[in-house]
Amino acid sequence: MTAMIELRDRLKAFAGVYGIYVLGVVKAVAAFVIFNCINSELGYMERLNSVTLVLVLSLISSMLPVDFITLAAALLVTLHLYALSPAVAAVGACIFVVMYLIYFRFTPGRGYFAVLTPVAYIWNIPCVMPFVAGYLDKSPSSGIPVMCGTVIYYFLKGVKDNSVNLSAMDENDSVVSKMSDTVSQFVGNRELAVMACIMLVATVTVWFIRRLKVDYAWYIAFAVGGTIELVGMILGNIRFALGISFLGMLLQIVLSAAISFVLMFFFFNLDYERTERVQFEDDEYYYYVKAVPKVYVARGQKKIKKYAVENVTKDDVIKEFEEE
Repeated sequence: MTAMIELRDRLKAFAGVYGIYVLGVVKAVAAFVIFNCINSELGYMERLNSVTLVLVLSLISSMLPVDFITLAAALLVTLHLYALSPAVAAVGACIFVVMYLIYFRFTPGRGYFAVLTPVAYIWNIPCVMPFVAGYLDKSPSSGIPVMCGTVIYYFLKGVKDNSVNLSAMDENDSVVSKMSDTVSQFVGNRELAVMACIMLVATVTVWFIRRLKVDYAWYIAFAVGGTIELVGMILGNIRFALGISFLGMLLQIVLSAAISFVLMFFFFNLDYERTERVQFEDDEYYYYVKAVPKVYVARGQKKIKKYAVENVTKDDVIKEFEEE
């Protein structure tokens, strides 16, 4: 454990010195993963299924604000949908516009949660997103982009599952008819409604509890948030016969626990056994302060002593080391 704490402290110190470059690398890696997932899951426009294109977009993303990744991802998805069917692309574009308006009004600067959520669904770890958003964000409104990401995933999942029918529609079909068939792929989807509600409630709950001024608040937030997710999926599965695997739900919670404890280790690792309570006053107020120290390992410092060669003999140096 000591070695892990030392490694964490070294990583934090490195990030503090080279923060700009570290952030650029993180954005580039995240963009590469997101764009590659889009191409692998959709891939209807062959020109976009290029590793070179993904690398170039990832490099550009590393030098621009995080919102560029969100916009680039929405553009890639729309182009792939257009290759499948212009009507499908029109519905997808409308969904992105509505979500952008919601995002711009309530959650500016948090669009990356909406992009990462579908990736988490693709990797079968969607339950981790409420903890990532609830732990790291400063506002409970982060639940909105997580919920929007859930809607995006189920929309694209419905399009993918019915891509043959959507692309093979007769040319005589009207655009309105095609758009109606596209919307019907996810409107009324009970699994979408259940998961969107669970993601929103769990994210807000985790955010609220981890901000409480109680010991082990982050651990309590994880326990309550995980319970909400598990119970919500079980009840939704029973009530609407969603067909969600119980074993799969447990595995998702376990993976979410592992990732959540990693986040806690790096961002909120406190030593509650050494909690101190201090009280003091000034002319106007009396203060009660609770101080919880972070877990850290004291790093030894090298001592350098200088000796005048002409005045110190070899025996004096040996004696000095023996005394220390």
